[in-house]
Amino acid sequence: MSLSQLTLSLLLHCGVLGQRLFDLLKALLRRHRQYLLLDYLTRKAPRAIITTSMAILDINQIREILPHRYPFLLVDRIVELEAERIVGIKNVTVNEPFFMGHFPDFPVMPGVLIVEAMAQTAGVLVLKSIPDRDKKLVFLVAIENARFRKPVVPGDTLRLEMTVVKRRSNVAKMAGRATVDGVLVAEAEVMCKLEDKPETPAAEPAP
Repeated sequence: MSLSQLTLSLLLHCGVLGQRLFDLLKALLRRHRQYLLLDYLTRKAPRAIITTSMAILDINQIREILPHRYPFLLVDRIVELEAERIVGIKNVTVNEPFFMGHFPDFPVMPGVLIVEAMAQTAGVLVLKSIPDRDKKLVFLVAIENARFRKPVVPGDTLRLEMTVVKRRSNVAKMAGRATVDGVLVAEAEVMCKLEDKPETPAAEPAP
């Protein structure tokens, strides 16, 4: 092979390698730019709040806080709990006893029981931080601005969000929102009062 042919062959070979190296560098640069953009967006964009339905308090823990029992315990779990806010879940099933009469042909959860479920959720928030809660009761003393937007039926999952509006040592006023699949079905403001449990009289000794 002549010198000119060898030189031409080397140039062609280097050209192929050079093109491959150029394509590789271009791909790396593109990935680096994408990484920089992603890093910028991650740092600058507002972070999404990811919520799950994992229970903070399950039904057994709720039973340790509230005195209510079946068929009148209307909150199944607590999924969010803060100092001034709480979110409870009520799974509405076709076996609820109130559906037998309300209404047999078109079962609808009574609005007053939705408010009761709100009040029980609020009661968990009030009683949770009290060390001697086994000696206390939370009474519902007022309901204001109650609105019922949409029927709640068997199969619905009722999300009960309660937020403290005013709070004193033994009284709390809370605003409540009940939603199903993100749609508002009811809202109300409830006032709860904390009182001591009445003492149970000692049993008379058997003669």
